[in-house]
Amino acid sequence: ERAGIEPPSSPFRALLYHGPGLGHEAGFRTPSVWLAPGTNRLALRVTTQSQADVGIDSLSSVPVMRWTHFALSVRNTTTEDGRPDFSAKVFLDGQIEIDLAITNEIVLGGAGNLHLAHDAWAPGPDGFAQDVRVHDHAMTRLDVLEEMAASPLFTDAARAAAAKLFELPPAPAEGDTKPRRGAGERESGGSAAVDFAPSGDGADEPVGCASPDPTMDRELLAAAEQAESAVERHALLQAAAEDGYPAALQALAGEAADPLEPSAQQLVDQAAAAGNGAALFARAIRPFLAAFKADAGVGESRDTPPLALRELELAALHGSTRAKLALGHVHLRAGRCRAAAFYLSQVAHQAFVEHSTRGQQPTVELQELSDFVNEAAERGEDDEQLQYQMLRAEQGDTDANFGMGGLYYWGLRGLERDQERAFRYFERAARDGHAGAQTACGNMLLKGEGVPDKNRTRALEYYELAAAQDNLEALNGLGFLYFFGDGSLTRNE
Repeated sequence: ERAGIEPPSSPFRALLYHGPGLGHEAGFRTPSVWLAPGTNRLALRVTTQSQADVGIDSLSSVPVMRWTHFALSVRNTTTEDGRPDFSAKVFLDGQIEIDLAITNEIVLGGAGNLHLAHDAWAPGPDGFAQDVRVHDHAMTRLDVLEEMAASPLFTDAARAAAAKLFELPPAPAEGDTKPRRGAGERESGGSAAVDFAPSGDGADEPVGCASPDPTMDRELLAAAEQAESAVERHALLQAAAEDGYPAALQALAGEAADPLEPSAQQLVDQAAAAGNGAALFARAIRPFLAAFKADAGVGESRDTPPLALRELELAALHGSTRAKLALGHVHLRAGRCRAAAFYLSQVAHQAFVEHSTRGQQPTVELQELSDFVNEAAERGEDDEQLQYQMLRAEQGDTDANFGMGGLYYWGLRGLERDQERAFRYFERAARDGHAGAQTACGNMLLKGEGVPDKNRTRALEYYELAAAQDNLEALNGLGFLYFFGDGSLTRNE
């Protein structure tokens, strides 16, 4: 499986090469797969008795900058009457992209080493390879889909789709040491391919093992977060954890006063074994926490220990944004800029998504550092200063209305976020000609915040009013509307 494949370039770039390394124009190559020049289409090549380079190319291309499940299945034998019988299939995300059959001449098995992600004379494409498995038999499409469904690298939706397509057998129950067919020993054969992750004490344990429904896992965690009391929240998490839900296990571990307590570590290890990204990250940083607790620091070395690095990679593969951020800095310090950019770009994208979620944009509240911060600045509607500002706003003070709109929009000073109330305050100030409030109304109408639905026409009107007062944010909003256009608004770059 590979991720982060580069955009197309001119030379052949090998994903897999088997041969003595005599150059692309000579020598055995059964089987080898390259990315074709100038494209990311796959090029499968083999060597027969009469030709050194035989094969076909795929019609579709390998996607860029995301994990892609790649599989090559090869069978080279003869029929009962001695005729050649060669077949090779290339799969991308479980779909057959190349199906090559040669029955008119012998395909030479070739000699030399098996090279992954490069050939013997040139580097492969820029990208990442993870969870590489080699089997001693030709895999069917069902086998490939089973591997994909069991892989920790893919989303729950992708694994579920692969499993549903062929009604794959259920994962083994807890305590059952026999792996699923295709992910470990076959019912007939000796291939073994089980993914292991090192635990904190050096012992190996499988990652991506059977776990409860991930959707239910998230729903139970959300219900716990909305509990009215800490006692109720703990009870909900405890019940979910007893049923083996990894997010609940990790959340319970987070309640511990000391993350290095044995009970907290046990919960983290259980959640990590089930593939929870947050738990895998918590386990990865455990040695660093222990070092700081012992006042020993982590040494002067700029290199992350291999064990911790592998744990971080596993956590990132399971969706931990914090692990991706850590890996980005690790690779940046080591001078591996492309790897750093790969991880940090994912973190930046996640930050953008969270910042752009309607009504949930994060903010940083500046507070005076004193012993009275919590008492004076986080009392919400019980704050005397806010009560006075609300009174001024109700009496028609333009600046007070604008200020209250911002407080309710962002949820500052202990107030709960209230988009509808924020819009009402902004609208009052906007009617009085306040340029900032007019821009705020335009922004909220454009995104559909605090109003029944998006309204670009009204947003345009507010932006124009504020832009007439040289409000820079309003001018930016106008530029956005005219650049993209919408409905009755003609695009005008």
